[in-house]
Amino acid sequence: MPEGEDKPLKYPLLFRESSAVVLTKIDLLPHLTFDIAACRDNIKQVNAALPIFELSAKSTKGVSEFAQWLLDREWSKPS
Repeated sequence: MPEGEDKPLKYPLLFRESSAVVLTKIDLLPHLTFDIAACRDNIKQVNAALPIFELSAKSTKGVSEFAQWLLDREWSKPS
């Protein structure tokens, strides 16, 4: 059973200091009890500016958006 909707509230420092959140395997959501809306709400409650990427390797949903975000980051550019 997946868990984690409450993790942003249990570990707020982790979510305040992070650059992004990547939620993977979203293609499994119809088969699980994980509440992705509650998870998003809890993340935004702790850090409203934190980008959230929802990815599925199976369908590739969200992969290009996350890859572009990585490419656009200053730290990823060669010096």
